[in-house]
Amino acid sequence: MKFIKAHCGANDFIILDSRKDSVPKDLKKTAQLLPARRTGIGADGIIVIEPSKEADFRLRYFNPDGSEYAVCGDGSLCAVLYECRGVSPYAQQGKKEISFSTLAGVLRGNLTNNKVKVKIPSPRDVKLSLQLKVEAKNSPHQKNRTEIECNFVDIWVPHCIIFVEDIDSIDIVKDASPVRFHPYFGSKGTNVNFVQVINEHKIAVRTYERGVEGETLSCGSGSCASCVVGWLKKKLRSPIEVKTRIGKLVVYIDGQQLMDIWLEGKPEIVYAGEI
Repeated sequence: MKFIKAHCGANDFIILDSRKDSVPKDLKKTAQLLPARRTGIGADGIIVIEPSKEADFRLRYFNPDGSEYAVCGDGSLCAVLYECRGVSPYAQQGKKEISFSTLAGVLRGNLTNNKVKVKIPSPRDVKLSLQLKVEAKNSPHQKNRTEIECNFVDIWVPHCIIFVEDIDSIDIVKDASPVRFHPYFGSKGTNVNFVQVINEHKIAVRTYERGVEGETLSCGSGSCASCVVGWLKKKLRSPIEVKTRIGKLVVYIDGQQLMDIWLEGKPEIVYAGEI
């Protein structure tokens, strides 16, 4: 089976193109095998590209636990680069704008000067200043309290956002776990993002991603969700630069109803392979 390896800010993906090559029918099992760091190719997830009657292609995203999810910001950036750069056998020479269908509807993307921009669907649910009861811990953001103040955005992927003063002091697995599996978020839980506001146009974000069950070095949907909360709380103004662990993204928000959200980054195609 042939594949493409791509990443955006070290949030890495295996791209399988069913329009060109044979793709296993059991995508859940495939998603559990291929991303394994020691026994597989290694990735934070897989992207499957399929034919679409309503867009240039259909885009599906899978976590390493086999779960399928509706939207992946960094994954979308990688897929648009794959299609627009001519790596895809279906790419049209010189085409810089494309559409792709997802579980969240048809989205758009474009490539300009080595930067990729994708449309992010509007949030389905936003809850600000939630008080979650947890077991008391001595952590920088909790300080022995039995409550954590957080915010929630369902951007077709659930994200909890916690503002902190020093993002580098976070023990992300320890500090995210009580929120990731909190009963408030139901059986599937939530992603957890820790956010430090640097100024009104810049934040730093660290994300514990469900399905990966650990920190990803970048998270496009988490970055967008974090910016939405900061924008609603009037802490941030668009455009917003998001400092990830080893890179950066830019989020654009326009419109009072959060109907126009775009994510920009510099994804890279790393290599092609066969497994």
